[in-house]
Amino acid sequence: MQRDMLRYSLIILISLLFSGFASAKARLDAVYPSSWWVDMSYNNLLVIAYGENISNTSITADYPGVKINKIISTQSTSYIFIDLYISPKTPEGVMNLVFREGGKVINTFGFGLYKKNKNEGYHKGITSADVLYQIVPDRFANGNPENDNPKGYYERADRLNPSGVHGGDLQGIISHLDYIADLGVTGIELTPVFESNQFSQSYDHYAITNFYKIGERLGSMNDYMKLINECHKRDMKFIQTFVFHQAGKQNSIIADAPIENWVMPDKKKYQEEPHINVFSDPYASEADYDFNKYSWKAFDTPRLNQKDPHLKKYLIQNCLWWVETTGIDGIRIDYTSYNDKAFLHDLTTILHKEFPDLSIISDVETDYPCQVEYWVQRNDHPQKFSAYFTHSSDYPLRDRIAQAFSSYEKPTSGLLYLYDIITRDFVYNHPDNNFVFMDNNHLDRAYNVADKELSQLKMMLAYELTIKRTPEILYGTEVLQEGLEKMGPGFVRSDFPGGWQSDAVNAFTQKGLSSDQREFFDYMQKLLKWRKESVAIHSGALTHYRPSKGMYVYFRTTELKNVMVIFNNDPDEQKRVDFKKYKENLMNFKFARDIMTGNIYSDFSGIMVYPKSVMILELEKTGFE
Repeated sequence: MQRDMLRYSLIILISLLFSGFASAKARLDAVYPSSWWVDMSYNNLLVIAYGENISNTSITADYPGVKINKIISTQSTSYIFIDLYISPKTPEGVMNLVFREGGKVINTFGFGLYKKNKNEGYHKGITSADVLYQIVPDRFANGNPENDNPKGYYERADRLNPSGVHGGDLQGIISHLDYIADLGVTGIELTPVFESNQFSQSYDHYAITNFYKIGERLGSMNDYMKLINECHKRDMKFIQTFVFHQAGKQNSIIADAPIENWVMPDKKKYQEEPHINVFSDPYASEADYDFNKYSWKAFDTPRLNQKDPHLKKYLIQNCLWWVETTGIDGIRIDYTSYNDKAFLHDLTTILHKEFPDLSIISDVETDYPCQVEYWVQRNDHPQKFSAYFTHSSDYPLRDRIAQAFSSYEKPTSGLLYLYDIITRDFVYNHPDNNFVFMDNNHLDRAYNVADKELSQLKMMLAYELTIKRTPEILYGTEVLQEGLEKMGPGFVRSDFPGGWQSDAVNAFTQKGLSSDQREFFDYMQKLLKWRKESVAIHSGALTHYRPSKGMYVYFRTTELKNVMVIFNNDPDEQKRVDFKKYKENLMNFKFARDIMTGNIYSDFSGIMVYPKSVMILELEKTGFE
């Protein structure tokens, strides 16, 4: 009898448990995207509703011009996909997505429908007249200490940890925009800013846990929009870095994947840097390709399967949403080659169609110009990769800049590295759209690359700012920040001095800077402000002469303006410039002005260039005012 009672009680308990599961109420936590544009040509959306047991609901939308084509079930009960069509005749307004469970309304979501921003200057795009200033927000300035440790975030701020969160934020950048503008740059580029609520190393935001949210440590959506608007008020452009090939393990699309194949299987073979050449190799084995393409970078940053049509649509819509919502001028797709080629083709083609003036930057770390161009080519051949990138990061040129002026190279041999790489510009359709840089947030700091020699660093900078390219400078270069990549990315991305109230040195006010730091800051600022007004550097043709006897000379020429750049890479000998050698570019120019000293020459025969230095001359036919 006792055994029968026990069995009966167990049956009742199990029945109650199952009835509880069957009657579990659905809950709506989020809708992605939350809004769209009625006049956007990309008008067939995949709207994703997320929340506990949301798959148990039915969804309706009664709005003129909008049609729900179908509801798509997923493997997880936490998602439901809505195939939504927005007719070009759809009026602006708010469409109510009504969620019902068992005929009862459990939630109504107001989905915004807007018109695209047609204001002049929206999405200006980058030109070779620009110079960008790259910022890692967590490491630049802490404008609001109150957001250092938001509620619900796993990792705590710790400035003593080079790989930890340090507290820099969007308000810190806003507060110092005048400093950035006065430096002479014309735009800023931020590394990723989207939520990264990971257990460790979340400061760089490369492991995104919510693609539709600004990380709370950095600030709010209002802070982000304010930063962009304040940049535009100062006639500065704004570039945002996006990461699409991976996500943080705490992202809901990873932790509770709607479809299992959205995440690549973890092969436990974590790689810091896949072999880039494999991705463009026409003879690559399937084993090599898969190993490089699908391996995770780290155990907590899974690779995303962009071949899945629903995930591809989700990521493309995310990018479109941010670009139109914010009015940014360009995007960089970091680790470009890690992305699926079909995804890159579709994303860049759609972006160009919707935003023809938007700059789309490819970033592929390679030694070869042909590899740089491979990822930006537009090719009609069905078996060849094609994308609509407008700009590329020029790693091959950066590597030669790092070698050219080194004291460990013979003077002429070093200069030949630069000469030889530029002779390969025939590979590029638009070499002036290549981004030139001495370093970036993934590489050794420029000051370290220059062996901590001011003369060498000045020559590197002068080359970057005068060659036929679009320059980019990493924050802190102007005050000789140091950092070696082999010690870890956190050392390269060190804190900008003065960005925290407790800092003894303040680069924003120049308090505590060494004489070398002040000297280089003044040099960079003067060169940048001159470049800002130099039409010959912005758009002039390039003619260069093969280096000899430790000297390298090139000209940037327009119909009315001519700039002559002279490098003397000899560490000991002052050099006299033989102007007869360059007569084809001198033509009727009779006057020269040294842009750094202001000295004006009417007799070219006496011009001398100091050892290990560069002279930049503006040439005029009738004299200077």
